[in-house]
Amino acid sequence: MLGFGFGRERLVAVRYSALVLVAVGSPEEVTSLEVSNRFGMTVARRVTVTALLLLLIGAHLVDLVVDSEQWPFSNYPMYSWKETQHFIESQRLLGVRADNGQEISLQPREFTEPFDQSRLAEAFKQIDRAPDAAERWSKAMPNLFDIYERRRRAGQHSGPALRGMRAYFTRHELDPEARNLEHPEHRKLLAEIMRP
Repeated sequence: MLGFGFGRERLVAVRYSALVLVAVGSPEEVTSLEVSNRFGMTVARRVTVTALLLLLIGAHLVDLVVDSEQWPFSNYPMYSWKETQHFIESQRLLGVRADNGQEISLQPREFTEPFDQSRLAEAFKQIDRAPDAAERWSKAMPNLFDIYERRRRAGQHSGPALRGMRAYFTRHELDPEARNLEHPEHRKLLAEIMRP
């Protein structure tokens, strides 16, 4: 049996099944108290584990009630609201084919590895909002073009040779069958690079 001193009283045990603290007044009572040890854990260990679990649950509850997000606790805001818009806006990277000048989607990650579409879209948003957006675009687009062409020449993807790339802001009306995926209702050119 293990006791922790708190003045004259001693904290004796935690009943694991009900999470109830039991306190008694004297060492004689401590020796007569039967404490189940069916999990092979000492009382101190059970108290510690229970306190940590309560702390973890409490921290999650605080984030839910306050509607905040402190890592690693979260109220999972990504899906916590009802979507009322009937369109989706995004930033897309398109390639301009060298053979016929046609724009093609560079959606597959293999084209722009290590970047994927979601990271590119977020980076494009940040660049476009920056006060020095023109300078940032002038660095980003040649870099993406070089990544694409270097990977193509190394045989790491089967995309066609490009003579340029364009970054667009797009807005698609929601269509259950995505018939407008390649033809958004609105698109705005953010930046482009063309090579001879």
